[in-house]
Amino acid sequence: QMVFDYISKHLRIKLDGKPVVLSFVGYQQEEEAIWSYLEVKNVTSFKTIEITNDLLFETHEEQMNIVHVIRNGERKSRELRNPDSNLKFEFL
Repeated sequence: QMVFDYISKHLRIKLDGKPVVLSFVGYQQEEEAIWSYLEVKNVTSFKTIEITNDLLFETHEEQMNIVHVIRNGERKSRELRNPDSNLKFEFL
């Protein structure tokens, strides 16, 4: 629960400009990396997704977060390096 509470404060998502609620699916640790799996339920469609992700930026100056978004089988990915914490993907 503590991990999800932290993630909820430092990872925010908007679909077509509207904030959504994240559901924690799980996580796994791989050496120094921790892979967190989250989903947004009951989404029928969206064209844009805006993500603010500053996980661990306050404690790790060189923190890098990788974001993968999958919509209808189409995957888009991007790295966010501290202090760059915002990204936007558009789907046609």
